[in-house]
Amino acid sequence: MRQIAALLLLCFLWGMEWLRELLILPATPSTLRAAITCTFAALLYALFPRERCSSWRGIASALGLFVFPILLQQAAHLSGYTSAALWALTPVLIVVVCGAQAAGLRQEMLIAALAGVAGTLLILPFQFPASVTDGLHWLILLAGIVSAAVASVIAPEAAGFRTSGLLSGAAVLWIATLARRPISLSLPELLWIACIDLPAMLLLLWLLPQMRPEALSTRYLLPMAITTLTSWIALHQQMTVRFASGTILLIASSMSLILLARRTA
Repeated sequence: MRQIAALLLLCFLWGMEWLRELLILPATPSTLRAAITCTFAALLYALFPRERCSSWRGIASALGLFVFPILLQQAAHLSGYTSAALWALTPVLIVVVCGAQAAGLRQEMLIAALAGVAGTLLILPFQFPASVTDGLHWLILLAGIVSAAVASVIAPEAAGFRTSGLLSGAAVLWIATLARRPISLSLPELLWIACIDLPAMLLLLWLLPQMRPEALSTRYLLPMAITTLTSWIALHQQMTVRFASGTILLIASSMSLILLARRTA
């Protein structure tokens, strides 16, 4: 139950991202937010002697999970809605990768993950590529999504992932941030990183070795449901049948993945 509670808290923190816009916080570059978060998380884990190790697999996992997806998403230049809809494919890819490792794809898990994609498409406006350039941008983002899916599966067993791996990823993110613009951070932004981003990162790092990748893949689905529900309650927005159906599908998909993963463990 501790893992489920931590997963729900993680998804709640990520699902409250819409509050940034409501509070009119400046749009901090995602590379800068991730660089700060990865740096402090790695330094905290470095306090534990058993975490002070390094391996190429740990570094590759951190790059694949936290760095490549952010850089490729920035390079794709897709709208926020389209990007969010494509990220809903991550649980499907994680199920496929886990099936490949286990020499057998579980169809019920794949169906549950696809239900999450359907739920996301009911909530978000979505457009297929209208040109070759748009298609190329899709492929760039999909490469980042595949990177995150594969890294989600191999990271839990990778030595040094939470220390040397994160620090390596943070170094790349700092370079990417400095190459684009001077660093500028306000106090509200720092408070958001300290109170939302860093706790969420620490929860994710703790959960990775604690839960099966298929169950933890729900972190790509549940925040969307939480965003829909919390914004509806707080802002008194109209809940259409389509939004309600999408939210129910997201929750049902997540519950199914968690239950099926527990049965497999």
